Amino acid sequence: MKTINLKGITIALSALMLLQSCRVYHKTNVTVDEAIASSNRIKAKTFVDVTYKFDDLLREDGQLYGIANSYSCTAKKLSLQIVEENSAEKNVKIFLTENTIKEYYLQNKTLSTILTVAIPVVVIIGIGAFLPRGY
Repeated sequence: MKTINLKGITIALSALMLLQSCRVYHKTNVTVDEAIASSNRIKAKTFVDVTYKFDDLLREDGQLYGIANSYSCTAKKLSLQIVEENSAEKNVKIFLTENTIKEYYLQNKTLSTILTVAIPVVVIIGIGAFLPRGY
Protein backbone atom coordinates (compact mmCIF):
# COMPACT_ATOMS: atom_id res chain seq x y z
CA MET A 1 0.00 0.00 0.00
CA LYS A 2 1.28 3.44 -0.94
CA THR A 3 1.60 6.17 1.68
CA ILE A 4 1.11 9.79 0.74
CA ASN A 5 3.09 12.58 2.33
CA LEU A 6 0.51 15.21 3.22
CA LYS A 7 3.02 17.76 4.47
CA GLY A 8 3.01 19.79 1.23
CA ILE A 9 -0.76 19.78 1.00
CA THR A 10 -1.06 20.82 4.65
CA ILE A 11 1.35 23.72 4.16
CA ALA A 12 -0.49 24.88 1.02
CA LEU A 13 -3.90 24.80 2.69
CA SER A 14 -2.58 26.58 5.78
CA ALA A 15 -1.04 29.31 3.65
CA LEU A 16 -4.28 29.75 1.73
CA MET A 17 -6.31 30.16 4.91
CA LEU A 18 -3.84 32.58 6.47
CA LEU A 19 -3.60 34.80 3.41
CA GLN A 20 -7.29 35.13 2.59
CA SER A 21 -7.77 38.27 4.66
CA CYS A 22 -4.85 40.26 3.29
CA ARG A 23 -5.58 43.99 3.49
CA VAL A 24 -3.30 46.70 2.17
CA TYR A 25 -3.64 50.37 3.08
CA HIS A 26 -2.51 53.43 1.14
CA LYS A 27 0.77 54.99 2.27
CA THR A 28 -0.60 58.53 2.29
CA ASN A 29 -2.86 59.56 5.12
CA VAL A 30 -6.20 61.34 4.68
CA THR A 31 -8.20 63.76 6.77
CA VAL A 32 -10.88 62.57 9.15
CA ASP A 33 -13.59 63.96 6.84
CA GLU A 34 -12.19 62.01 3.87
CA ALA A 35 -12.08 58.86 5.99
CA ILE A 36 -15.71 59.34 7.04
CA ALA A 37 -16.83 59.98 3.45
CA SER A 38 -15.03 56.92 2.03
CA SER A 39 -16.56 53.47 1.79
CA ASN A 40 -13.21 51.80 2.47
CA ARG A 41 -11.87 50.29 5.66
CA ILE A 42 -9.80 52.68 7.74
CA LYS A 43 -6.59 52.24 9.70
CA ALA A 44 -6.14 54.87 12.40
CA LYS A 45 -2.80 55.56 14.08
CA THR A 46 -2.61 57.39 17.42
CA PHE A 47 0.04 59.78 18.65
CA VAL A 48 1.55 56.96 20.75
CA ASP A 49 1.80 54.69 17.65
CA VAL A 50 -1.11 52.39 18.49
CA THR A 51 -2.97 51.22 15.38
CA TYR A 52 -6.71 50.59 15.20
CA LYS A 53 -8.60 49.19 12.22
CA PHE A 54 -12.23 50.08 11.54
CA ASP A 55 -14.78 48.90 9.00
CA ASP A 56 -16.22 52.40 8.88
CA LEU A 57 -16.08 55.80 10.58
CA LEU A 58 -19.09 57.99 11.24
CA ARG A 59 -19.90 61.26 12.92
CA GLU A 60 -23.08 61.63 14.96
CA ASP A 61 -23.97 64.78 16.91
CA GLY A 62 -20.43 66.07 16.46
CA GLN A 63 -18.89 62.91 17.97
CA LEU A 64 -16.63 60.52 16.07
CA TYR A 65 -17.35 56.77 16.14
CA GLY A 66 -15.59 53.80 14.63
CA ILE A 67 -17.38 50.63 13.55
CA ALA A 68 -15.37 47.45 14.12
CA ASN A 69 -15.98 43.72 14.34
CA SER A 70 -16.83 42.80 17.92
CA TYR A 71 -14.13 40.08 17.90
CA SER A 72 -11.38 42.29 16.46
CA CYS A 73 -8.25 43.45 18.26
CA THR A 74 -9.50 47.03 17.96
CA ALA A 75 -12.73 46.19 19.82
CA LYS A 76 -10.75 44.40 22.52
CA LYS A 77 -8.29 47.28 22.95
CA LEU A 78 -11.07 49.89 23.06
CA SER A 79 -13.63 47.82 24.98
CA LEU A 80 -14.22 50.59 27.53
CA GLN A 81 -15.22 52.99 24.72
CA ILE A 82 -17.87 50.74 23.12
CA VAL A 83 -21.20 52.56 23.12
CA GLU A 84 -23.36 50.20 21.06
CA GLU A 85 -23.30 46.55 20.01
CA ASN A 86 -25.08 45.11 16.98
CA SER A 87 -25.17 41.38 17.63
CA ALA A 88 -26.92 40.63 14.31
CA GLU A 89 -24.01 42.08 12.31
CA LYS A 90 -21.36 41.31 14.96
CA ASN A 91 -20.24 44.95 14.98
CA VAL A 92 -19.59 47.42 17.74
CA LYS A 93 -19.71 51.21 17.70
CA ILE A 94 -16.70 52.70 19.47
CA PHE A 95 -16.45 56.29 20.69
CA LEU A 96 -13.24 57.98 19.48
CA THR A 97 -11.67 61.21 20.63
CA GLU A 98 -10.36 62.98 17.56
CA ASN A 99 -7.39 64.56 19.33
CA THR A 100 -5.88 61.12 20.10
CA ILE A 101 -5.76 59.97 16.46
CA LYS A 102 -2.85 61.30 14.43
CA GLU A 103 -3.37 59.71 10.99
CA TYR A 104 -6.04 57.92 8.99
CA TYR A 105 -5.25 55.54 6.12
CA LEU A 106 -7.76 54.13 3.62
CA GLN A 107 -7.71 50.54 2.41
CA ASN A 108 -6.25 50.05 -1.06
CA LYS A 109 -8.99 47.81 -2.46
CA THR A 110 -7.26 47.16 -5.79
CA LEU A 111 -3.98 45.98 -4.31
CA SER A 112 -5.78 44.02 -1.57
CA THR A 113 -7.77 42.12 -4.21
CA ILE A 114 -4.70 41.44 -6.34
CA LEU A 115 -2.71 40.13 -3.38
CA THR A 116 -5.60 38.00 -2.13
CA VAL A 117 -5.66 36.24 -5.51
CA ALA A 118 -1.97 36.34 -6.43
CA ILE A 119 -0.40 35.04 -3.22
CA PRO A 120 -2.40 31.78 -3.07
CA VAL A 121 -1.72 31.17 -6.77
CA VAL A 122 2.02 31.62 -6.22
CA VAL A 123 1.90 29.34 -3.16
CA ILE A 124 0.06 26.62 -5.08
CA ILE A 125 2.49 26.84 -8.00
CA GLY A 126 5.45 26.82 -5.61
CA ILE A 127 4.19 23.77 -3.73
CA GLY A 128 3.39 22.07 -7.04
CA ALA A 129 6.96 22.59 -8.20
CA PHE A 130 8.33 20.74 -5.16
CA LEU A 131 5.88 17.82 -5.13
CA PRO A 132 7.13 14.72 -6.87
CA ARG A 133 5.48 13.88 -10.19
CA GLY A 134 2.56 11.48 -10.09
CA TYR A 135 0.48 13.11 -7.34
